[in-house]
Amino acid sequence: MFGTVGERMVSEKKKDVAKPWILFALIGLLILFRFLLAAGLGNTINSEAGYDDGWFVNSSYLHSYVTANSAWSMIKSPVYFVFLWFVRKSHIPLWFWSSLLWLAVSGLCWFIMSRLTKNRKILFFGFIFILFCPIAFDYRSGLKIYRSMFMAPWLGLFFESYLLLTMDFWLKKKVPLKSVFWDIGLVSVTYPIAYLSKEDGLWLLAVLIFTVSACLIRIGVEIAEYLRNNRILNDGFSSLLKRNGVLILLLALPFCVSFAANETVRCINEKAFGVRLINSRTEGELAHFASLVYEIDSSKRDSIYWAPNDALFSAIEASPTLKNEPELLKRIYKGSFFDLSKEQIHGDFIPWVILSALADSKTWESGEKTQAFFGQVNDEIEEAFRQGKLKKQEGRFFLTKQAGSRSVEEIFNLWPYMVNTLRGSILLDSYKVTMKPSIDSNSGTFKKAQNTAHEDLFAPANQANQEQLWNNRKIANGIAELIFWIYRIMNPLLLLTGFISWVYLLLNQFRQISGEPKIIYLLSSVFCMIGIWIAYVFVVSWFSEFIFIEDGLDDWARSILTFYTAGGITLQYLTEVFSVLLVFEFFKKLKSTRPLNP
Repeated sequence: MFGTVGERMVSEKKKDVAKPWILFALIGLLILFRFLLAAGLGNTINSEAGYDDGWFVNSSYLHSYVTANSAWSMIKSPVYFVFLWFVRKSHIPLWFWSSLLWLAVSGLCWFIMSRLTKNRKILFFGFIFILFCPIAFDYRSGLKIYRSMFMAPWLGLFFESYLLLTMDFWLKKKVPLKSVFWDIGLVSVTYPIAYLSKEDGLWLLAVLIFTVSACLIRIGVEIAEYLRNNRILNDGFSSLLKRNGVLILLLALPFCVSFAANETVRCINEKAFGVRLINSRTEGELAHFASLVYEIDSSKRDSIYWAPNDALFSAIEASPTLKNEPELLKRIYKGSFFDLSKEQIHGDFIPWVILSALADSKTWESGEKTQAFFGQVNDEIEEAFRQGKLKKQEGRFFLTKQAGSRSVEEIFNLWPYMVNTLRGSILLDSYKVTMKPSIDSNSGTFKKAQNTAHEDLFAPANQANQEQLWNNRKIANGIAELIFWIYRIMNPLLLLTGFISWVYLLLNQFRQISGEPKIIYLLSSVFCMIGIWIAYVFVVSWFSEFIFIEDGLDDWARSILTFYTAGGITLQYLTEVFSVLLVFEFFKKLKSTRPLNP
C-alpha cells in the first residue's frame, strides 16, 4: 500500500513538473506558427500613393528625406519611415519585425497578468489572444506597408507600460522604487515613439497625463495616511518625502524624454528645411491658416465641410499677400484634389489643397519661405478679425484647432459612426486578408519597397513569380480567415461577459470585493480602458465623418474606420483579456469564501 501511495505521489510530482514544460513547448510552437503565418502572408504596397505608402518608403532613405526640398517634405510624422530604415539596414524581412512587435506585446501581457494570477491557463489565453490579434492580418491595417502596421502593436506596448506603472503604485502597500524605475523607463521609450508615430499624438499625451495623475494621487494618499497615523513628524516623514520626491521626478521623465525627442525632430527639420516643425500639416503657419479658416463665420459649414468655399474666399479677400499670388489662387480654386467651382473642400483637406497648389503652381521655394508667407497671411486675417471685417463662427465647438468644429446637434449625430466603428472592431466585418496586388510594380518606389521589406511583394501580372506567390499565400490566407472567424465569435462574448461582470461586481458585490486590491485594480483598469477606447472612437468619428459623404457606411467606409482606429485597437483586446482575468479572480474569491459543507 505504501509503495502504491509513494508511487502515486512521485507520479503527481512528475506531472506538476511536466505541465509547465508542456505549456512552454506549446507556446514555442505557436510562436513559430505565428511567424510562419506572417511569412506566408507577406506584405504589399501601393507605390502610387505618393503621400502615404510611397512617401514613407522614399523617406526611409534618410538622405532622400533631408534633401527632398519640396512641398511634401514634412507632411507626416517621422517614426514609421525611421522604422523602415531600420528594417532595411537589418537585412531581415519586414514580416519578421512586425511579428516580433506582436510577440513583445503578448509577452508583456503575460508578464503583467503574472503579477495578478498564477493560473497558467489564464496566462496562456492572454498571451495567445494578443499574439494572434487579427488586425495584424488585415490587408489595409496590418499587411500593407504603412504606419498602421507599426502603430497597432507599439501602442499596445505603450498601454501595457502604463498598466505596469499603475499596478506598482496601487497594488503595493509601499510603492517599489526599483520597479517603478523600470516601469518609467518603458513608458519613456514607448510614449515618445508613439507620439511621433502619427500627427494626432495629443490623445496619447492625455492618456499619459491621466496615468501620471493616478500615480500622484497614490503618493498623496500615502502621505495623508502617514500624517493621519503619526501626529509627530520625525525622520520617517522626512524619508517618506524624499522617496516620494524621487518618484515624482521619475514620473516627469516621460515628458522630458518626449520633449527632447520632439525637439530633436524639429532641429533636424530646421536644418534640412529651414522650419522648426515636426510636420507641416498640423503645425506651423499653414496649419494655423487652416484653423483660421475653420473659425470664419459661414452658413454652409457643417461636419462635412470644415472650410466651406465662402469662408475660404473671405480669408483670401482679407489677405492682400495671398491675393497677390494669382497662379497660386488659380491652383487652389482648381487643383489636384478639388474643383471649387463645382464642390467644396471636405474635412481637413485644406492643408493638402494648399500644399498641392504650391507645388503645381511652382510657387513653392522652401519650407522657410512658405512659413514666412503664411505667417504674413495669418497676420492679415487676424487683423481682419480684430477690425470686424471677418466674423468668427458662434455656437460650434472644437476638439482641437485642426479637427474642425461641430454644433451640439452634429455632436449627437456622431453615434452611427461610433457604433459602426465599434462594430467593425468587435465583429471584424471590414477585415480582409485577401492580398491585393501591389500597385505600380515597375516604379522606383516599388523597387525601394522590395529592398526595404526584404521580400517579394505581391505584384501585378507582369511579375514572373506572381502565380507562385499567390499559391504560397492561399494556405496562409485560409488560416488568417479562420482566425478572423474565431475572433468574430470570441470578441462579443468576452466583451459582453466582461461588461455584465463589471456591472454586477460594482452594483451587487462591491462590499465583498472592497478588501481585494487585485479585483479593485482589475475593475478600475477595465473601466479606464473601456473609457479611453470609447473616447478614442469618439475622436476618430468626429474627424472622419467627412470621408463617407459619397459612399456612406458601406464596407469600404468601415475598412477606413478600421484603418483610422488601428492605433487604439490593442486597447480593446487588452480590455477583453483583463475582463477574463476579472471574472476568474472574482469566482476564485467567491469559491475561497464559500462555507464548507458540514
